[in-house]
Amino acid sequence: MPEDERGNGVPSGAPAEADVAPTDPRTVRFLRLTTSIDVYGNVPAEVRAPALVERELGDAIGRPVQTTMKVIWPRESMAGIIRRWMAKYQPDLVLIVVTPFWFAFESVPLKLDRATGRGGRLSGWLGKVGRRAGSKRKLAWNPLFRGLRNVAHRTVGGSTYAEPELVIAEVEKYVRLVRELRPDVALAVYGLPASDFSGSGINRRVEWARARRLHVYRALTAFCAAEGIPCQAGDEEVESVEWASYREADGIHINEAGHRRLAGHQLPVILQAWRQWHGE
Repeated sequence: MPEDERGNGVPSGAPAEADVAPTDPRTVRFLRLTTSIDVYGNVPAEVRAPALVERELGDAIGRPVQTTMKVIWPRESMAGIIRRWMAKYQPDLVLIVVTPFWFAFESVPLKLDRATGRGGRLSGWLGKVGRRAGSKRKLAWNPLFRGLRNVAHRTVGGSTYAEPELVIAEVEKYVRLVRELRPDVALAVYGLPASDFSGSGINRRVEWARARRLHVYRALTAFCAAEGIPCQAGDEEVESVEWASYREADGIHINEAGHRRLAGHQLPVILQAWRQWHGE
């Protein structure tokens, strides 16, 4: 099973690696810099958003498409990793996917990991146990585990993995890097819809998460507009109630209907980017 730079396994059959050069010279090499929503869950790879977009994009432009899918994470070293991927895969088209999970999901294990005073070694041990439990699919999809996690969110609270300003700065850096390395590449930015989860389900925290998401997406939309980069982020039409109905049992990833909706929502901005640079 191929892995990304963070060691995340990619499901068999997913368009994860494209190490073999396309035999058709008309093939569009598509680098999808994405999140775990494309990788994890119980949905077969062939009906996930990456595979659906690949087929629908190919039909729309009349050319075969070869997708390489890589999971990204907003951190200082990510730009260097993207630089290597750009050199290795020589893409004709790049999509950068942003998720509110980075800056709006409150993790109890992460908060315990970061605790330095109250709890000390005990908090660190609890954080490690909680993180390992949450990463195991059988537990993450277990109603009892999720119930206990919700209780922990309401009593202990949680920490986010990144602050909004860091995410904005990092994504802007990735956009500039791609443009610097390949000025002729078609590039788009896409912000994942969200049901404004904060992890706790407490109304005031949900509103807090929503405010964060809107801040990040509005900043990225303004940045992309100034740079002439197609961007789709913060479409209220697919927010809240509708998107929440696509959640899988873990409360984070999406079901097959969600992947169909996601593919349909992503395709226009991807097509816009392709036609902007290639006029097809």
